Amino acid sequence: MPDDIILDEEAERFFRELGGIDTDLRSRLVPRTSDQMSDSLDREEEQLDIWRILLVDMVHLIGSFLSDGRLLEGALSENRTFNELFSVFSKISKRPIHDGSVLIRYRGVPKRSTLTGKIDYHVMFGDIAVDIDMVQNIVKRRGPDMAYLSGRITQAFNLFSDNRINNLYIRLPVDNSDDPEHLFACLQILSRYEAARKTNSPILFFYKGAQKFCPIMFNEMNRSDLNLTMLAGLNGLKPEFVHSLVQKVDDWMQRSADNIAPTQFVNVFSALFKIKNLKGKLIQPLIEVNNVQWLMQGRDEKEITRERIQVNRLVMDRFGESPQKAARVLNSVYGDDFKTIDTRDLGERLHLASDFLKTLDERSESEAVEQEVIGNIEMRLDVVSDDVFDDLFIDGTVLKTKIGEKEKTLSDKIHSRLIKLIGFFKARSQTKKKMKSMLKGLIDFTTQDYETLSKDFDITIQAARNLIRLLKDCFDAEGRFRRAAFEQNIPEFARYEKKVFEFLLHYLKETVSRNDRVAFLNSLQLLISRLQQPQKAMSILLDDFFQNSKSVSFSDRNSIMLSNLLLRKYNKELNLDIEITPEEVLLVKDGLARDNVAFAIDIITRNREKFFEKVRTIHKNLVAGLGSETDVQEQMPIRYLFSLEREIYIFLSLIGGVTAVSVIRSAIKDYGNPDSDVYRLPKSRQNISSLLQLLKVIIRGLGRNGISNDIPLIEDIMAKQEQFLSFSKSSVYVENIQRIMEWAGKSRKEMSRRQEY
Repeated sequence: MPDDIILDEEAERFFRELGGIDTDLRSRLVPRTSDQMSDSLDREEEQLDIWRILLVDMVHLIGSFLSDGRLLEGALSENRTFNELFSVFSKISKRPIHDGSVLIRYRGVPKRSTLTGKIDYHVMFGDIAVDIDMVQNIVKRRGPDMAYLSGRITQAFNLFSDNRINNLYIRLPVDNSDDPEHLFACLQILSRYEAARKTNSPILFFYKGAQKFCPIMFNEMNRSDLNLTMLAGLNGLKPEFVHSLVQKVDDWMQRSADNIAPTQFVNVFSALFKIKNLKGKLIQPLIEVNNVQWLMQGRDEKEITRERIQVNRLVMDRFGESPQKAARVLNSVYGDDFKTIDTRDLGERLHLASDFLKTLDERSESEAVEQEVIGNIEMRLDVVSDDVFDDLFIDGTVLKTKIGEKEKTLSDKIHSRLIKLIGFFKARSQTKKKMKSMLKGLIDFTTQDYETLSKDFDITIQAARNLIRLLKDCFDAEGRFRRAAFEQNIPEFARYEKKVFEFLLHYLKETVSRNDRVAFLNSLQLLISRLQQPQKAMSILLDDFFQNSKSVSFSDRNSIMLSNLLLRKYNKELNLDIEITPEEVLLVKDGLARDNVAFAIDIITRNREKFFEKVRTIHKNLVAGLGSETDVQEQMPIRYLFSLEREIYIFLSLIGGVTAVSVIRSAIKDYGNPDSDVYRLPKSRQNISSLLQLLKVIIRGLGRNGISNDIPLIEDIMAKQEQFLSFSKSSVYVENIQRIMEWAGKSRKEMSRRQEY
């Protein structure tokens, strides 16, 4: 069985064609270590790199057209550069997991300080995302021969910026249709649009062998519009007709706003393809540029509120001449990365949001629109790290931060409503520190603390006082956990589930005494069973697990174990004192909480690199522990690392999906091979029962989620039964191996029924 991920068998051929790296060289680029599972996960990432490299090639070729429109001259059939791009699209479309589109979107807040916001774009295709940081990781994995990728993507993103592009949405073309001609025409118009806009001259392009001219078209805000220009070019529409059509559709949208589903009127261009009388009568461009729809929603987002649409229209009206600034303003209100931003980034967001709020004041916009902005900013500030707020302060109306002994101004004048929000979150940070310090001694809470908690938990001040009293009752004077008091208060805690859950999870990380930890962990399970919004709890748990992917902490196992509880509708173990998930949960199918499972899949898919790195870190620690002749004080106990890996494999087995199966496959190649280093290290034999327990869980996990192509992985284990038996002659050990082989047979039978995901 090859080491390559089965789902992507054709990808290797594509990669050899594009990158010129053969399989032998590819394998030499990853240095061999004693950690075979980590190597296998690296190879899984390498297989995804094949698709990422195709996306970089796509971006590079589109950038080339923006740089030199002459590359699109001549007949389509003879245009080598265009046909190369079309070939890339054809190869990309063969990946099973996508919705038929690629989205290139501007963010404006780079992760690395060495980049400027100007080129902070990311490319999204199905479950894969590519940005400059990702390309740097590809170069590290693949070696210096791939260094050219960094130059390609950086150059392309610079060209996108120079051409005022904040998003570019591409529907993958189909070969046996008119799509090649449509795409060829769209790319010509795209590459020549900026020059034509500046001189207000028509665009010359070739379409189906004929020379065409298309004037610049204008949208409902009377701004030049590339999408309407491409629409006019493809459909042979005159400016007068487009102007009349835009006016009529915009008037209709305004009159019918109360009777139309919100997603139908993001803007006139998008509405044209949703209006019954027009649907199917116009050729829709395969490329859309700077369509605000793709800034304001993900491709999977089903509904956009009217207020949000109004905010977006106002942003485009105010900042439309600077598409990148418009994107940054929208990101300051609707961004999804506030959990990870630092003080400087937050200052930039608040500055932009403040500027936009002032625009709303000047235009006397409705309270509903202003509340839409304030409410969304508040939701995002809610997830910002407390440390970030600790470094911010307001001096009058000026937002500042302190760097060492020096003060730095982040914004000259902050809107009054944002000043109130910043003040609240700074106060909340201090109150949360007091709550956490309750474990270490007597803490006095002030009236301001109770007022802060009242607003944060959306409860009365008296209820806030009561909540603090209940929490204090759960710990004695020495900070030891009082289980009876906690369980008595669970109905009250469940009322404030998200906020209390964060605090209680912190306590679980702080507890040193094993007795306290086990008691608290099991009491927390009872609270989890009462949660009305379990996905918020799972988000907290998995965020905690991902927080530092390069280290292992004792809280990691608790995070995954509690997540395993949230994946199921009913848990038999709730009334038992346990520290691990029972293996019998691998029999659960109908009892899974499907919405929570889908939520977990989405989280690990979006954080795949961090998840892979975390699993590698845990496994490397385990291999190091097995390889040590003596106990090393700094290392995590081997027993803990075994139970942590086991919880991870149970979690992945329950949720399934491509990322989960990738990890399970990598694990089975390691633990399913008796010649693997994990069975040959100094402490392997004394931990053989734990190793085999992991193998059994992994086999069962693959049986739940694998496909028929995975059967050779199981058959290879069954063929090596005698090698496994050679490790020990004890009857208990032999019986254990026989049970493993029985489960291998059951898993093989399950997978034989499954042809694909």
